[in-house]
Amino acid sequence: MIEVIANFLISMLQFFYGLVKNYGLSIILLTTVIKLALTPSAISQFKQQRAMEKIKPLEAEIRKKFKDKPEKLNQEIMKLYKEQGFKPFGSCLMLLIQFPIWFGLFRALSTYEAFRGATFLWIKNLSLPDPYILPILVGVTTYFQFKLTTGRTPSNPDNPMSSSMAIMNYIFPFLLAYMTTQFPAGLGIYWVWFGLLTAVEQVVLRWRMKN
Repeated sequence: MIEVIANFLISMLQFFYGLVKNYGLSIILLTTVIKLALTPSAISQFKQQRAMEKIKPLEAEIRKKFKDKPEKLNQEIMKLYKEQGFKPFGSCLMLLIQFPIWFGLFRALSTYEAFRGATFLWIKNLSLPDPYILPILVGVTTYFQFKLTTGRTPSNPDNPMSSSMAIMNYIFPFLLAYMTTQFPAGLGIYWVWFGLLTAVEQVVLRWRMKN
C-alpha cells in the first residue's frame, strides 16, 4: 500500500519537476494539490467545529444534570451528538487521512535517487534531515494550524475528548518538529507548506461564515 502511494507521489513529483525544474518547488506544488483534494474534508471538519460550539451549552446542562450517573451521562451526550449531527471524532479525520501520505512521501524521498543532492533554499539535500531551521518552522506552523482548526471550540475539563485535543495542540507540534530532525527535509517542507495552506483555508472559511 505504502509502496503504491510512494510510486504515485514520485510520478507526481516528476511531473511537477518537468514544469519548475526544482524538487523543492515540486514538493510545494504536490502539497498544494493534496490540500485542494482534502478541501471537502476540511470544510466538513469546520462545520463539525461550528456544530460543537452550538451544542456546548446543551452538553454542559446534561453533564450537570447527570454528573452522578456516568452511564446515563454518556448515553445522553451521545444522543445529543446524534440529534445534532455531530461526529466527535470528525476533527481527527484530516490527521488520519494524511498518515498514508506522510509514509508514502517519506518512502519516496528516501528511495528515489533524484532527491539525493537536490537543493532548495538553504537545504543542501532534500533526502536528508535539516536539524536546525526546518524543525522550528514545522513546529510553529503546526502549532498555529492546530490553534486555528481547534481554537474556536472551548475546552471542557469534564470532557476527556476535549481535554485530549487541548493537550494535542501542544504535543503534536513538538512531535512533528522532532520528527523533522530525523526525516528527509522534503517531508518537512510538506508539513510547513501544508500548515500554511491550512491557516489560509481557516481564515477564508471563517470570513465566508461571517459574510
